[in-house]
Amino acid sequence: MLSGMHRDVTEHPVIESYAFSKDGLILRRVRLSDGRSIQTPMGFTRPRRDEALDQVADRALLMATSRLDGTASGRPIRAFDLFCGCGGLSLGLAEACRAIGRRLKVAGAVDVDATALEIYRANIPRAVTIRADAKDLVDGRFTRRLSATERALIRRAGSV
Repeated sequence: MLSGMHRDVTEHPVIESYAFSKDGLILRRVRLSDGRSIQTPMGFTRPRRDEALDQVADRALLMATSRLDGTASGRPIRAFDLFCGCGGLSLGLAEACRAIGRRLKVAGAVDVDATALEIYRANIPRAVTIRADAKDLVDGRFTRRLSATERALIRRAGSV
């Protein structure tokens, strides 16, 4: 039986580990800061030669033909994806949320590329997508009051 563990760079206790279930499903277990553990399925695949279990788990997740569910509780984590492309950041955030037992609510996603937004909508179907240059929607200054364009964006997508 293969097993794998991640250690962060500061050598804190293991917070993420992997194991195979009896039926061959790869399971990820994440220990939260409050001591609870969340277990999520990663998928099915056979290990390749010299492949660590965390690599097998990542590959199984990426090769899955359908979304894997996890147990979600509490308020969702909200995000807004500027320069979203086809959704890599949002997909990564969604997987990080799944790993800790939370849901991701993407309030909105912005990109100038219509084809990228079409793929984004397939990857993150419930997000509001906006075809625009993000530089025209957000002035980038955090110390100032919201601009009229930023207020309109919040009315359209909701606050984050």
